Amino acid sequence: MGQIVAQKRVWVDTDMAIGQKTGCFSYCDVDDAYALAVLLRSVEITVVGVSSTLGNTDDIERSTRTARNFIASYGPNSVSVYQGAGEKLPKDLSRVTTNAAVEQMAAALKEDRLTIMAIGAATNIAILLLKYPALESRIDEIVLVAGRRSMDQRFISGHWQPKPFRDLNFEFDTPAFEVLLQRDVPLTLVPFEVCHQVWIRPQDLIALGESGRLGKFLAEHALGWLGEWETVFGANGFNPFDMVAAGYLIQPEYFKWHQWNACIQEGPDDTDAEKTKPYLICSPDIKNGSRVNYCVFVDELCRELMLERLRMHDMSAFILGLSHVNVVVPSVAEATEYYARVLGFEQAFDSDGNKMDYAGVEMKPLPWMPASWMPRSTWTCVFSNIPRPTSTWN
Repeated sequence: MGQIVAQKRVWVDTDMAIGQKTGCFSYCDVDDAYALAVLLRSVEITVVGVSSTLGNTDDIERSTRTARNFIASYGPNSVSVYQGAGEKLPKDLSRVTTNAAVEQMAAALKEDRLTIMAIGAATNIAILLLKYPALESRIDEIVLVAGRRSMDQRFISGHWQPKPFRDLNFEFDTPAFEVLLQRDVPLTLVPFEVCHQVWIRPQDLIALGESGRLGKFLAEHALGWLGEWETVFGANGFNPFDMVAAGYLIQPEYFKWHQWNACIQEGPDDTDAEKTKPYLICSPDIKNGSRVNYCVFVDELCRELMLERLRMHDMSAFILGLSHVNVVVPSVAEATEYYARVLGFEQAFDSDGNKMDYAGVEMKPLPWMPASWMPRSTWTCVFSNIPRPTSTWN
């Protein structure tokens, strides 16, 4: 028996707005749904809870409703979505008020240690740290999609993109990030430069659309987003920013990162020449600041693994696996097809590469069993549906 590794307990704080539009041809990011779906379909992770935050939308009820509808349709009923802060942090931090999301995160931390994936504005996380400072030591890591190496670094993905992307999660509530940087809690930044290395292409959406209910939903709701990237930005695909952060949580060995200092600096606005704005900077040149993990590289194998998880059979995504199954059936072929079709199981093989099925095994009926109960042929098979990477990268 191999060593059993405990699942990583993860809380997801998201500004999910998939399927929403901000204009006649302006779609909200779809990557939050991709990220959450990947986490829910990964045996390395147990999603303890989900909370809504602002970012892709400035309407907290819309973000909450979108996340709840998504979980109700494609997630396990053991995962609940809690509504977070509907406004940014106030300037006077003594006026900060808690909310359902913060209270449930605190309850989860009191129960056991937790990793938090913050893929929207960091408001809820900051409130948690302000209201429950004693729980800081129970946070294993906070993973955030934010940051850059310098003010000169531009977030450009397309060939004719009119202006750079904003560092949206950070810029939406900069004071929240200030709170995080001042606390003694492990932070990992998954910035644009590493997210830009991962692409979802039109052919990926075709494969997703043919894979199952979840894949069809993600593909259909990404078509408008893909069209905007192609038309407005001149890009043949889109970067699934938040899904990359999910990949870091699931298989961190696919990533390369540095421990650098991070700080907030003011400078000319890269999206509006007449203004200034704060930047979250992390580099080896910063001598004073907060020590964080800054991701700089992700292997292509991570993208392949994430897309494989999204294409998984809907039922098998929520079954960790069956170590042994004894089935009495009249047809081995029909039984194999049934378990593959209904549960998404894959045939297991022994160490020599032989199928672990045993056709024709005779099972004599007990004295009290009618002969009609026993079919003419019997079959014992071991199934496994636990997804695992084909190789690793260091």
